[in-house]
Parts: sequence; structure tokens; C-alpha cells
Amino acid sequence: TWKSAWKEGFLSGFALAESGGSLFAASDGVRRAKGPDQEWTRLHVLADSISWLLSTETAVLAMTSGGNFVRSSDDGATWADVVLPGGSFYYWGQPLVARNGKLFGLDGDNSLLVSSDDGASFVPVALPAPIAGNWANLLASNDKGLIVGVSTGAGAGCEDVQDATTTLYLSTDEG
Repeated sequence: TWKSAWKEGFLSGFALAESGGSLFAASDGVRRAKGPDQEWTRLHVLADSISWLLSTETAVLAMTSGGNFVRSSDDGATWADVVLPGGSFYYWGQPLVARNGKLFGLDGDNSLLVSSDDGASFVPVALPAPIAGNWANLLASNDKGLIVGVSTGAGAGCEDVQDATTTLYLSTDEG
């Protein structure tokens, strides 16, 4: 049985995350409801548009439309930029993946970004050949390990792709 469980709707949403009993929605910024039948509160986040949300044991992370991370560890009251190491930049189209108490993401420079502190910081881990040098653009996790999808071919990584093939690689030791 399904029923409307929150007091009011919100503008078109892109993502939901739960942390500490609160529900967070990426919708025209970020909104928070402390529980069913509670009002949605618009939170002051360091961006106008949020692409996705992820909750961990102690924090909520959001990806801004500009490709930056922001993080809150106080139920959305304050948000801070997450600074990526060295010249790293995040491949913004792919959400982070949580696995075994760590967070994983792909940067745009053939590295796997790894966080062991709920997204407060990330360390780049170089991806090996044949992944490096191609377009690593998909990331997932299953019971066997981390999965990275790598596209190769004419136009891989471009809007006008003509002939690309994606190969999936499995890491059983978290990269």
C-alpha cells in the first residue's frame, strides 16, 4: 500500500537521500523534511542547482550543476565545499558509490577517487591500463566488487558519439 507520506510536494526533484531521520530532496536547491507529515525546508546550499545527493553515516553530499561537491554533517544547517586532491576534477555525470564504509568516484583524469571519512576528503588512486587512457564513465558496486565502465571508439566522451563500445571491469580489492 502506498500513500503520500510528506506534507507537501516540491518542484520537480532529481534525487533523494536520507540521513539521521531527515529526508533531503534535490529540487530547486536542496530541501529537508524532518519526517513524514513535516514541512519541507529550503536549505542554503552553496549552489542553485543540485545534480544528485548521497547520504553516509554522518553526512549528506551533493553535486552541484557546476561539478563541485558540497557536504553537510549537521543535518543540512551548513554546507562546505569538498576540495578534491591536486588538479582532480570530478566526472559530474556519475554519482558516488558507497561500498564497505568508503565512497568512490571517477575523476576526469583516469583516477578513482576514494574517501574513507564520509566524503570529507578524497584520495586519487590511478586506474591501471587498459582503463587509463580511455574514457572511464560508469561506476557501480555489486556483491563482487567495484565495476568501472570504459568507453572506447569514435567519439567516446563526446556528444556526437558515432561508434563506441563500453567494456566493464571488476575490481575485487576496491581499486
